[in-house]
Amino acid sequence: GSDGFNLARASEPQALLERMPAVPSADTPLGTKTLKLIGTLDEFGISSHEGKKVWAKGLLNPGDPLDLLNLTSITQLTAACD
Repeated sequence: GSDGFNLARASEPQALLERMPAVPSADTPLGTKTLKLIGTLDEFGISSHEGKKVWAKGLLNPGDPLDLLNLTSITQLTAACD
């Protein structure tokens, strides 16, 4: 919708250092954080990931009430979020 997209039940964001981490397994537990996704979301086909478990990468900007994640990549881990 026009209010944009949130990443719900997110785990604690982790800083990426020199190398890319391995893709998390599909049974990685969900978290309790909610991040607001910003950036060129249409390029990532963001609506196709709605309700799915994903691995999102981007630039984290602390915000109020929600931290903002300027999306740079999103990978679908499972077809259903459970």
